[in-house]
Amino acid sequence: MEFRQPMETDTILKRLPSVAMEFNGKYIENELNGYETLKVSGRETIGIELISEPTHEGVITIDERLPHRELTITYELQADNNTEFQGRFKTLRKVLTTNEQVPIKFLDEPDTVYFGRLSTMQTVPDDSNTIINTFTVICDSPYKFSDLVVTNGDVTIDTFYPTLPEQIEVLIGATTNKLEITNGDYRIAATGTFNAGSKVVILFKKEEVTMTVNGTEATYMIDLQSDLENFLLEQGQTVTSEQGTIELRMRERWL
Repeated sequence: MEFRQPMETDTILKRLPSVAMEFNGKYIENELNGYETLKVSGRETIGIELISEPTHEGVITIDERLPHRELTITYELQADNNTEFQGRFKTLRKVLTTNEQVPIKFLDEPDTVYFGRLSTMQTVPDDSNTIINTFTVICDSPYKFSDLVVTNGDVTIDTFYPTLPEQIEVLIGATTNKLEITNGDYRIAATGTFNAGSKVVILFKKEEVTMTVNGTEATYMIDLQSDLENFLLEQGQTVTSEQGTIELRMRERWL
């Protein structure tokens, strides 16, 4: 028998399936009557793709890569009549449509976050108002992530897979024209006017790092010699800055 956990909304009490999917902060079952998640595949660990060249005896491995992750969700959708069914399917598509990768969680995996967006939806049969079907979510990153961890600079997450921080915030102590942040091995430096009490935020996105000062774009202040790509966290390190106090935001990641 499948385990179900009661979940309460503002107006109704719903029983969610154990594999219920939270998409961009909302369980689909709570957004759409007649919908139920039945099965999820793609959450297993991902293997490394080896790139090799043939030789007279076997091959030589010259590189390796991690593929993206695909989550396939099997669901049931039902309604009492055609009009109601079409309306519910329209709502499902609206719930799943985003312009970017969004956080995804599952009820039976509460401490794990995926980041993805809708890729494909299987064609729906046109002769029934009760269907079992699938849709696929593409995750650019193959990794699973923890919930966000916030510290005063201490790296407390498990970094078996070294990871970039998600965000570093510096509250400037005294007015200065130079800012330097270090994890003990690498540094990020910026040049400009940083007034006492200013909030500097460095945001790490996929293949991009941006910086703001009091909410104003200031990426141009980052010195070209900064170790942005190498600023990987290791458990036990502390991210510090002599120019102010640190708030470090990070996520553990694993395959």
